[in-house]
Amino acid sequence: MIDVINTIWPATVAVLVLLTIYVGGIRYLRRRADLKTEHDNIRAQLAVTLAVGIAVVGVILALPIENNLRNSLLQLFGLLVTAVIGLSATTHVSNAFAGLMLRSRRAFRPGDFIRFDGHFGRVTDMGLFHTEVQTEDRDLTTVPNLLLVSSPVTVIRATGTVISANVSLGYEVDHRSVEVALLAAGLEAELVDPFVHVVELGDYSVSYRLAGLLESPKTLLSSRSRLRTAMIDALHRAEIEIVSPTFMNQRQVGSNETFIPKIAPPATRADQVDAEALMFDKADMAESVERLRDRKAAIENELKEVEGRGDQELAARLKRTIETLAGAIHARERQKDQSP
Repeated sequence: MIDVINTIWPATVAVLVLLTIYVGGIRYLRRRADLKTEHDNIRAQLAVTLAVGIAVVGVILALPIENNLRNSLLQLFGLLVTAVIGLSATTHVSNAFAGLMLRSRRAFRPGDFIRFDGHFGRVTDMGLFHTEVQTEDRDLTTVPNLLLVSSPVTVIRATGTVISANVSLGYEVDHRSVEVALLAAGLEAELVDPFVHVVELGDYSVSYRLAGLLESPKTLLSSRSRLRTAMIDALHRAEIEIVSPTFMNQRQVGSNETFIPKIAPPATRADQVDAEALMFDKADMAESVERLRDRKAAIENELKEVEGRGDQELAARLKRTIETLAGAIHARERQKDQSP
């Protein structure tokens, strides 16, 4: 009995030590990365994967077995790891490599609008295996990272994007009058540097495009709607009919009759719903978390410089600010995870 205990206890102690290091290391990494939830996160998942691999190797080395058997087990484990890496072109491993590639490229981040493979929405979460996107219908779409790496992805820049709308008018309307009216519509829609292009000379009509810079992409969908509404109002104010030239062939009307609706009072801001806030609520939370992380990282860098100068008072204030930001990040993460 004593011989058995003497044979087993070194392996048992080694396993307990490895488990302690494993659990402590994971908790430390999660605190460092402000990981307070069980959601997918690149650092946590990589840490878990590496810790499991190290723990398996450590257990094999600590087992009270012959060296030949130990070497065989290590070779078997190495073959399994090699086989998993060799199958990286498929299934979960390929998505994991794609997730690492997306993180290293930093093409987009939570809160950004992206368009890919016929889908459009705002990024709410970037995991190791998948990316979560909130669509215009407020639904959450889980996208494999491999799809985002292998397909073209359009990212709408946070510094602004150009939005546009087209309208077709008859040849009897002077294009200079149209340009004046559409430029006024662009300014009314709060676009920066609006411009007008003639995009097509059709058989029966001329196609115009009004475009301009939208400085706040967060209101992208509502701004597109406001742009089209402003175009209708501006053209009607200029007494320009928005009607196909073939309309006369479909319905006989008087030569002096026009088809400009009576101007109604516009809806007030109180009557309008913030569509983007409703559609992309979780994306807004994800974006706010990213901003808090950036601010926290900037203050941490500043703290290192302050500590190097020996300014203890300022260092203490910066540490309190970092703790406050960490708490805010934790609260926002929990709020995002609990959102329906």
